[in-house]
Amino acid sequence: MKGMERILPMLLLFAMQAQAIAQDPFNRRYDALQQNVADFGWSLEQTIPGEYVIVSNSPWTDSASYVSVVTVSRINEQGVLLQVERFVDTGYSTYPGWSNSSHRLGSGGLVIGGNRVNATESSKAALFIADENGMPVAQYNYGVPGQTWAGRQAKQAGDGGFVLVGSRSLNSNLDGFLIKTDANGEQEWVQTYGGPWIDSFIAVDTVDGGYYLGGVSSVTASNRDYWIQRVDGLGEPLWESIWGGPFNDPNAHLSTCADGHVVMASSWSLGNMGPFRLYMAKLDSADGSIIWDGTYGSATSNTTFFVVKEVEPFGDLIATGQAAFGLVDHGVLLRTTHTGDSLWMRYYSYYDTEVSNGQGQLRDVLPTADGGFIAVGAAFGVSNPFNPPGYGQDVWVIKTDEHGCLEPGCHLITGMETQITNLVGALKVWPNPVAAGTAVQVEVQLPEGFAVQGALRLTVTDAAGRLVHEEALGQGGHRELRGTKQEAILTGLVHTHWQPGLYHLHLSDNTRWIAGAKLVVE
Repeated sequence: MKGMERILPMLLLFAMQAQAIAQDPFNRRYDALQQNVADFGWSLEQTIPGEYVIVSNSPWTDSASYVSVVTVSRINEQGVLLQVERFVDTGYSTYPGWSNSSHRLGSGGLVIGGNRVNATESSKAALFIADENGMPVAQYNYGVPGQTWAGRQAKQAGDGGFVLVGSRSLNSNLDGFLIKTDANGEQEWVQTYGGPWIDSFIAVDTVDGGYYLGGVSSVTASNRDYWIQRVDGLGEPLWESIWGGPFNDPNAHLSTCADGHVVMASSWSLGNMGPFRLYMAKLDSADGSIIWDGTYGSATSNTTFFVVKEVEPFGDLIATGQAAFGLVDHGVLLRTTHTGDSLWMRYYSYYDTEVSNGQGQLRDVLPTADGGFIAVGAAFGVSNPFNPPGYGQDVWVIKTDEHGCLEPGCHLITGMETQITNLVGALKVWPNPVAAGTAVQVEVQLPEGFAVQGALRLTVTDAAGRLVHEEALGQGGHRELRGTKQEAILTGLVHTHWQPGLYHLHLSDNTRWIAGAKLVVE
């Protein structure tokens, strides 16, 4: 019995560890076709429980005919790449339309809104249909010869057909369009909308037998505003809402809430060329009047949201996009209440041993079954997509916990705004696991040239989300960082009062979470 008494707690601990591993946050780069060219992630869906499919466009260098090809990659909950499929349209390039361009079908597969083009013909809007594994099933093309049609986002309609929005170019002007098809992709009708200048739709969602359309509309030839329109089941307008500031505002990206109202995400322009502040608003389903709106974060360049969704029906909202600091793009996640009050906002910058001060953008986000979030976009070097050579722009996926943390507990660190991804080896701890009441060694080893912003800190949190230890590094006999060479900081950490379980270690400076590690106490 004494042996069993020891075995049962150990089994329980192993079960806790296995559960923690299954739900671990992660961040990964994917070069889907392994050709070291510029890949970009636009959308993702959960088609099979525990798995996700990523929609990207990837140049295909096997043939000069294909500048781009719609690519669907399947990953599991740990980010392991399981399968890659391509929509090959002989003689044509194919593109996903825009951020959040796909939609999960009732059958478990997905539909992707986009377009196809070659060197001799005008662009056509397209629907790409895949099964639950991302395997191509069908492709349908729409448009008028001599006109440029660009599909942006697709949804499945209530009758099993599809709707596709985008823009039509005619006589140097743009109009927004909405195409409705049957379940076999046959066009049933098309409606175009807009005035004499630049008008386009970037997003569509269903509502009570009709649709919300979101995009941008020109108030004058030099001023564009957010544009949301509600139409009935035949695409006839019920109301439209056009609003914004005196400068060019970006597109309105939207989704339907469980209460039938529509929420949009974008950014608010503060000048002809920016800067911008992240912006969201909720509009009334009856007439398009604004229920609430708000701006978030500081004003920076190249800043906007690309998607907003409900975390759960009638609950919080999650939005994702990008924000530039010092001309370096960061991914951003914002969680708010259903009334738009900010709960937290996290920035994510890319940095590893190959790409220093890399850039990252996020284009779509989904809530995960464990309460966290998974987001997709692209990561690349500052100077160009191929910095260094052979390590170019790749699809970038991050999975966080419910607080937007890449290592659980980061939200307890005072002043933490940005999380740096991929410095996996910067924080090491051993022995691990370790017996309760003994010391562990913690080593910090930062890449050469890494610029620390203020003092380094080591923070420890437990699995219940409580702060259990914090100390400043580089003091009290620890070796200092000197110049551009980052020397190791080695410290002993004694945890005589810690109970057996899982602990999270965090390395941070004044404003950034730099790296994390796990420690199991037995």
